[in-house]
This record gives sequence, structure tokens and C-alpha cells, in this order.
Amino acid sequence: MRVTAIGIGLLASAFSPLLVALALLVQPLPGVGPNIILAVVLALPMLLLGLVLRATGTLPPERIFARAAAPRDIDTIALVASYLAPIAIALFAVDLPRLVAMAIMLVLLMVVYVGAELFYLNPLLACCGFRLYQVVNDDTGVTVAVLTRRRGLGAGGVINGQLIAPNTYIELGSRR
Repeated sequence: MRVTAIGIGLLASAFSPLLVALALLVQPLPGVGPNIILAVVLALPMLLLGLVLRATGTLPPERIFARAAAPRDIDTIALVASYLAPIAIALFAVDLPRLVAMAIMLVLLMVVYVGAELFYLNPLLACCGFRLYQVVNDDTGVTVAVLTRRRGLGAGGVINGQLIAPNTYIELGSRR
């Protein structure tokens, strides 16, 4: 249950910056500052990321012995780049068809994110200093995704991480 809640929190915080940008870019809603209010509401998941990380810390840690490790931060950059399509559409959203296209692109991004369990591709985690590595577990031979604040995670390293999604771990508290 906690893992599901953490996944929902990571999903919400991953897309929160995009939704804030879209709320500020679309045509102003009628009334005094409703776009600003909407942007503030949509920013709340960004502010709650700390609670998500705290909840993650309550999960039981697992030891992973790295046979091999390779940085995969480019995957996070690719997700952020995919944000550009809905933003570009919103910049020119002067009519209903373009707004519908923007919504379709956003839903598609979210469905792929959840369906492929890409919770580790959260750009806010990168802003918090987490780096993404692809690690081959020496014990099982299974390749896993690991989020850690370490720099230069290499072969022979030991990772104490919490499982946040299938084959996805986060190592909290490491700063090397």
C-alpha cells in the first residue's frame, strides 16, 4: 500500500511542473487570477515531494551488490524534453482543438509513465540531487534502476535502497 502511495506521489510530483507551466500559459480563465490559483494548486505535489521521500524511507532497505553500473540521467532529460510538446501546443492554444490536443498529449505522457513504471524519471528528484543509474545486481544478475545522490557509482559498490517500483530502488541519505 505504501509503495502505491509513493508511486502516486512520484507521478504527481513528476508532472506538477508541467501542469503549472500549462496553467500559466493557457488563455486566462475568467475572473481575478484563476490561472495563478490553479498554478499554485498544481504546484502542491512539488511541495509534497519531501513527504514522499520520508515515506520511502520507512520501507525496508534491500542490499544490492553492483556488478556493473552505468549512469542513465539522460533518461530523465528525455522525459523533460517530452514536456515540450504540450507546452508548445499551449503556447498557441487559442481554440478548443489545440487545447484538446494538449490534453491528449498530457494524458499520453502520463499513461506511458505509469504503464512503464517510470517513477524514477521524476525531474524533481534530479533537482534534489538524485542521479539515475542502471545497475546489474551481482546476486541475481537482474538489471535494476537505482536513484542515489552518489556520484560515480561503479562496479563493486553496495547500495542500500528501498524498492519503489518493480526493479526500481532509491538510496536515501547517500551523498558522496
